[in-house]
Amino acid sequence: MTRLLESLSPPARSWLRSLGRLAEDVDWPGILAHTEGWRVANEAYQDEQRRFGAAEMKALLGHLNLEPPLDLALARDVLLAAIDVYLHTEQTAAQARLEDDTIRVDVSRCPIFDRIMDVGWYGLTACGCFARRKGWYEALGVRPDEELVMTRKWGDPVCELRIRLPAPLAVAA
Repeated sequence: MTRLLESLSPPARSWLRSLGRLAEDVDWPGILAHTEGWRVANEAYQDEQRRFGAAEMKALLGHLNLEPPLDLALARDVLLAAIDVYLHTEQTAAQARLEDDTIRVDVSRCPIFDRIMDVGWYGLTACGCFARRKGWYEALGVRPDEELVMTRKWGDPVCELRIRLPAPLAVAA
């Protein structure tokens, strides 16, 4: 658990973690695709994941009594806390660590990958985790450089992502 999360009460951490479970509802895109097509379902799914991400980050920042813009070190710590709280659920397992100026994230289990591999979901083209993190970044006021190193879709054992943060930007009201 990151030092920022340790400052929160167990009920606050539990409530924040419950927000992450909302983003794991991946049943509705397939239902929407049957009536509207996969293009519409993909766009709606990505939009919804971005909104979930923004709400998650705003909730985390609020509980930590923080407001963007944050200095670079604190922004990294907040991202590590977000990964720790929102990507550790019954369906998702992710590990993150800071290596020099880069956050390395390894995701070994996620409901999105499970659905992408389901034959009934052959039309889902993009992982919602990228859109979800985009929502985090927007709420945090940063534009990171992300590098996808490995992905389970390519047969790798984990999805590995590396995140580098530049100086924070001002957040629009």
